[in-house]
Amino acid sequence: MSSLPFPAPPPSCALLIVDVQAGFLSPETRHVIAGIERLIPRYAHVIATRFFNPPGSNLRRLVHWERFDRQGTDFPLAIELPDYAIIVDKPVYTCVTSAFLDLLRHCDVSEVHICGIDTDICVTKCAVDLFENCFRP
Repeated sequence: MSSLPFPAPPPSCALLIVDVQAGFLSPETRHVIAGIERLIPRYAHVIATRFFNPPGSNLRRLVHWERFDRQGTDFPLAIELPDYAIIVDKPVYTCVTSAFLDLLRHCDVSEVHICGIDTDICVTKCAVDLFENCFRP
């Protein structure tokens, strides 16, 4: 593993990997994978989200965006995860629900380091939601 310019995070910190899925990869975003995969072993808690677009969603109804069906080729994660990682499927921009907050509390997590590709929407939405729920993003 290549060295990174910062020490390993404390056990009270989790890594949240937001929607790093096959359908979001492009020539401009593929380089993100290697960086995230170097980060993963440094964290005791790793959570990855997968976005899915259910029938009847606002994205389908209002925007006419049909991608990211659970059976589609764009849905799978594009990153290798350790066995201890938790995968959270989400049909909206954020993964921060009461169940997700309970998971963080159960793991004694107080700080969440967030990474992903769609930083202008999904990553930012998760960060704001965590902040508004008294977690340090």
